[in-house]
Amino acid sequence: MTNTGDARCGNCGRPVRAGDRFCTGCGTELALQPAAPANNPYAGPSPQENGAGATFRADPSHSGAYPGPGLPALSGVKWMFKTAGKVRSSPCVAGDTVFCGSDGHYIYALDAANGAARWAFRASGGVTSSPAVCGGTVYCGSEDGLLYAIDAATGAARWGFKTGRSIHSSPAVSGGMVYCGSDDCNIYALDAATGAERWRFTTGALVSSSPSVCEGTVYCGSDDGFLYALDAATGMLRWKFETGEAIYSSPSIHNGVLYCGTGEECIWALC
Repeated sequence: MTNTGDARCGNCGRPVRAGDRFCTGCGTELALQPAAPANNPYAGPSPQENGAGATFRADPSHSGAYPGPGLPALSGVKWMFKTAGKVRSSPCVAGDTVFCGSDGHYIYALDAANGAARWAFRASGGVTSSPAVCGGTVYCGSEDGLLYAIDAATGAARWGFKTGRSIHSSPAVSGGMVYCGSDDCNIYALDAATGAERWRFTTGALVSSSPSVCEGTVYCGSDDGFLYALDAATGMLRWKFETGEAIYSSPSIHNGVLYCGTGEECIWALC
C-alpha cells in the first residue's frame, strides 16, 4: 500500500495511506468503507446472524471448553484458505462464519462450510490478535496499535481505538465492554458499542497476555511478572500475584481455579 501524497488526517495532520480506515497516529476515523467493494476479490454472501457470541478460547473466562461434537477421528481436509501472510491469530467461529487474522494485515471472514471468503478487512499492521465476536461485531487488535470493531456481516469498520503501541493481546467481550491489553503496558476497558474508553490499568511492562473475564473480575498477565485481578466495571485492582517471570500466557478460569503459564517453564493454578 502506498502513501496517497497530500492525504493527511484532519485531526493530527499525519499522512495517511490509501485504504486506511483509521489514522495510525491518533486513531481518528478516516472513513467507513465497505470491506468488499466491486473490485475486492473477497466479496461474498453475508454471514448468518444467530445472536451468539464467540471469543478466543471459547468464552470470556477462556475455559477452552467448546460445545458440540469434536473430531474423534480424522476423515480428511474440509477446505483450506490461503491468506496474505503467516497466521498466528486463532480462528473464532460464530454461526456459520470463521473469523481470523494474519500477518498480512487482514482480518478474514470465511464461510465455515466451504472456506469461501465473505470479506477481508485490511488493518494498517499485522494481526496476531484473535478475534472476538459479539452482537454482530468483530473485535480484534492489530500491530498498528488499533483495536478494531468491524461489522460481522459486511466487514465495514464501526470504530477503532488507538493504543500507544502494538496489540498482540486478544480481546474479551463481556457485559457491554471490550477488554484488551497492549504493548503500551496498559489493560483497556472500552464501551463495546462506541469504543469509548471506560478505564485503563497500567502495568509495569508489555501486556501480550489476553484478558479473561469471570463474575465481574478481569484477569490478565503482564511481562512485568504479575497476574492482575481488576474490577471489571472500574478497573480498580483487587489483587495481584507475582510469578517472577514474564507472563505471555492467557489466564483460563474453571470451577474457581485460575490457570496460567509463565515465561520460564511454569504453569500456575491459583485459588
